[in-house]
Order: sequence, then structure tokens, then C-alpha cells
Amino acid sequence: MMSRLLFSARLAVRRFLIGALGTWCTIGPIILLINGFASASAAVIAGLLLLLLICYIVAFVIFLHPSGTVRKEFVSETVLAMCFMIVGLLINDMTGLFTPIKHELAVVYPFIGFFIAESLKPSTHLKSLRERVLSGT
Repeated sequence: MMSRLLFSARLAVRRFLIGALGTWCTIGPIILLINGFASASAAVIAGLLLLLLICYIVAFVIFLHPSGTVRKEFVSETVLAMCFMIVGLLINDMTGLFTPIKHELAVVYPFIGFFIAESLKPSTHLKSLRERVLSGT
């Protein structure tokens, strides 16, 4: 059981990092335009712009990869991360448990969602399905 949890956590971290990269590439410029330039210091703005530039470079390298599966994985993990964030914020607003710190928890929601998805994934069924598809049966 413990090895299954560790394996799920390792896969969740990978998926979370890909989703966070895509989410920051998507939402980062909006956050900088709305909040960053009005209230942040020049050093914070420069750091966020540098982080955004690095994320765009990594995303560009991912999209240049000859395999289309890498692009599909990047897009799907980004969409899932955004969905987990939205669902987590909606549940938080409905329950009101963590209202004072809800924006700080927005980063935690995708990781918890990916961890739960990896923990509940029926790996034996997926393995047998992959074997059938690969064998052509």
C-alpha cells in the first residue's frame, strides 16, 4: 500500500509540474497585467517576467518535440490542472472552510487532484488494455 502511494505521489508531481507550467503560460500574462504592474515592486515584476519567459521557452521546446503525444500530454495536463483549481476554489467557496487563504491554496488543488487521480487509477486494467491494443486483439 505504501509503495502504491509513493508511486502515485511521484506520478502526481510530474503531472502537476507539467500542468503548472501550462497554467502559468496561460494565466501568467493575465496576472501580470491585472495585478503585477499596479502594486508590485520592480524586482517582483522582473522575477515574474523572467519566470514567464522561462516557462514559454520550455513550452516552446515541448511543442517542437517531434512526437505529438508530448504536445497532447502538455495540453491535457494544463486543462486538468486548471479544472482542479476551479473545482477546488468552487468547493472552498461553497464550504467556506479556508476562505481567508483560498488564493494561497489554489496551487495545492491541482496537486491533490492529480494525486487522487493517480491513486485511484486502476493500473491492472489499464495494463491489460494496453497489452490488448498493442497485440491487436
